[in-house]
Amino acid sequence: MARGVLFGLVDRGPYDHSWGGPTRGGAWLAHFAVGLPVAAAGLALLWCVAYLDDRLGARFVRGERTGAWVLPVALLACAAGAVFVVAWVHQLRTPDVDTRPEQGEAPGTVWVPGASFSVVGVSPCGS
Repeated sequence: MARGVLFGLVDRGPYDHSWGGPTRGGAWLAHFAVGLPVAAAGLALLWCVAYLDDRLGARFVRGERTGAWVLPVALLACAAGAVFVVAWVHQLRTPDVDTRPEQGEAPGTVWVPGASFSVVGVSPCGS
């Protein structure tokens, strides 16, 4: 959250390739404009999870009758959370990157083993 809404405080620049760049103000404004609705959606999602938890507690702990939707929605939410965690963990793994130029290739070509594409002009070290 902080990286989006408070982008100018988190990232010192340069902002040449940032959303809203190349100025710091433009980058900050663009990240704030995108980050604010994302933060609001996150709060709405937390409210929905809290309501679902209350309904599950009413059904299984307090023995109250709830709608038929509670258990299927809870199972769907668990499955969606598991898919999200697996996708996030796969994103953490860094692929092996070979930056050695082959004969006839442009310098700066990055090859990712097992991929059928190359990215030209991108340094794997971020510089």
